[in-house]
Amino acid sequence: MSVIMKYTYKTDRLILRIIEPNISDAEKILDFQLRNDDLFQRYEPVHSENFFTVDHQVKLLEAEHNAALRSSLIRFWVFLRDDPENLIATVSFRNITFNFQYSCKIGYKLDAAYFHHGYMTEAVKKGVDIMFTECGLHRIVATIMPENLPSIRLARRVGFQYEGTERKSNLVNGRWEDHERWAIINPGEWGSSED
Repeated sequence: MSVIMKYTYKTDRLILRIIEPNISDAEKILDFQLRNDDLFQRYEPVHSENFFTVDHQVKLLEAEHNAALRSSLIRFWVFLRDDPENLIATVSFRNITFNFQYSCKIGYKLDAAYFHHGYMTEAVKKGVDIMFTECGLHRIVATIMPENLPSIRLARRVGFQYEGTERKSNLVNGRWEDHERWAIINPGEWGSSED
């Protein structure tokens, strides 16, 4: 199943964009990754050296764009409305399935220079709304390392509920790490309930 979506969405302070492959945006993404590498590497797999090149970022944009066309992965890159060239965050929805589950996993990361302004909450709320209203998903899951308290607080603020711990579930920085499982159910569905 493929879902027709817009490539650009706006909130009060942000622009969320699905980026088509191009060098200019790949350079912004690379700069975003490099500026925040110390922060991001605590919660991500080990990246190969070529990850930190414009060429590799263009290839990732190509793969993500093709996945967006198939509605299997949607990544929004987040820019400030009053500075639309300034990339500050990303929100991604991966492993999107339209079989009997109608679900996906969410991931997000924010430039450390923009912490404590509510930008990530605003971006995640908008992304979740898009996935529920435009894609018709039933459930979105976040898996978060227990020590990542800012991410857990964000999940709570947006309406995710804790469901348990997945033991040694994700390979992070070369080690298998436990992750808490948080989920949100589409509140607008007929017959849905939050028991």
